Amino acid sequence: MWHSQRLTDENRERAELVTSLSEDRAAFEKKLEESEKEIEGISRQNAAIVEGNEKLAARHKIHEQMKESFHKQIEDLENELQKQKSLALETLDNETQLKSRIASLELQIKELDSSRNIEREETKSKI
Repeated sequence: MWHSQRLTDENRERAELVTSLSEDRAAFEKKLEESEKEIEGISRQNAAIVEGNEKLAARHKIHEQMKESFHKQIEDLENELQKQKSLALETLDNETQLKSRIASLELQIKELDSSRNIEREETKSKI
């Protein structure tokens, strides 16, 4: 009898242990399920962050391309402005040279007119 009591006690302890292990397993499975849901949520957040980063990188690339384009346009405009300034200075220099040449020719004409007038006067006085 003592032996059967001992077996009954052992069986009860085993049953309690099985019950405890079953409860622990259920609690563990519940926590595992909660963790998996939490991981899914984190994965969705990470995917959204990655997508946002990709969009941001694309915008940054477009911004850099536009920036380069604007700098190129500014450089082209500055070069064109420099060409126009050079052309204007060249035109001004040509105009100055022309005015100087005209003044020189006008002076020569006056001298020739003056010489002609003197010759006329001399011719008149000889006659």
